Parts: sequence; C-alpha cells; structure tokens
Amino acid sequence: EDAIITFSRVISVEPRNMEANRMLAAAYEQSGDNEQAAAVLLSVLTSPEYTEEDRTMLAESLLFMEDGEKASAMAQMAYTQTGDDQFISVVFSVKGRLKDFEGIERGIDDIQMLGGAKDLMFENLVQDFVDSRDSDAMKQLSELLKKKEVCDSTALVLDMWQVYIDGGGEDVIRLLETYYEEEKDLPVIG
Repeated sequence: EDAIITFSRVISVEPRNMEANRMLAAAYEQSGDNEQAAAVLLSVLTSPEYTEEDRTMLAESLLFMEDGEKASAMAQMAYTQTGDDQFISVVFSVKGRLKDFEGIERGIDDIQMLGGAKDLMFENLVQDFVDSRDSDAMKQLSELLKKKEVCDSTALVLDMWQVYIDGGGEDVIRLLETYYEEEKDLPVIG
C-alpha cells in the first residue's frame, strides 16, 4: 500500500514517468487489484516508450480481472492502440470465461474483416473450455468455430477432447477415422 501511495504521488507530478507507472501497476498487481494494474498499464500503452513487457503484463492483468466485461473492453482498447493479436486472444478468453458465445461470434466476425482469425488467437479460450471439462460448452464453441469456418485445428481439438471426455480414447480414433473418410485434410495442430 505504501508503494501505491508513493508511485501515485510521483505520477501526479510526472505523469509521463513510465517507470513509475510500471512500478505502480506492479504494486497494484501484488495487492491483488488487477483492474487498477490494467488501467495503469493501459495508460502506459499511450506512450511511445511502451515495451513488449508492458503489453504482456497488461494482457496478464486483464486475464485475471474479475469484471469480464471491463476486461474485454480494455483488451479491445489495447488492441486498437497496439495492433497486438495477444489482446484479441484475451478478448476471446474473457468472452469464453463468461460463456458469451454471441460475443465470441461478433469477435470472429470483426477479426475476419480485419484479416482473418488465427488458431493462436483462440489458444487461451480453448484451454479454458478444456480445463472446465464442460462438454456442452466445448460442443457449442466447436460448432460456432465450424459455422464461422475458422480455425479448423482448434475445432478439431475441441471435438477430440469432448469425445475423449464422453467416451474415451477409442472414440477419438473413430472420430479421426470419420474425418479421413470424409476426405478432409487433417489440420496441423501446434
């Protein structure tokens, strides 16, 4: 708490002191206030002196924020400021945590207009769904990705994981055999 007060005072005198802003964000993060840490780091991104580490710290703070809607909005602002795809990944991860499939779908539409989705953008989202072991949600996400015709390998991973949860390893083999019988190329995963 002393660090927060000290760095806040420094910033009130020198608002463009990036090091003080970074230290204030770190102090907020250590105190468990990820929202305030994210707000400070977002302001750091308005400076031409921001670093890759600043972007990474902001993405991590956003992922741990309790208010998912606010985290998603801040991630979108960060993406607008930097053009860094990791913030799109954060938006999808937060939307997934909220089980906001309409938000995920709108996000896919938006990034398709901007140049297309990449599997990497969905990595955290998929991991969150797999970790939750929520078969219905995984199926819903997989169907959405197929409907939008994006990220074949991500949809396949979700399908395989759901089949594994529901029926075990033999069922995964049958799923892959069906995939080949339909003469689909198996996407490269990883």
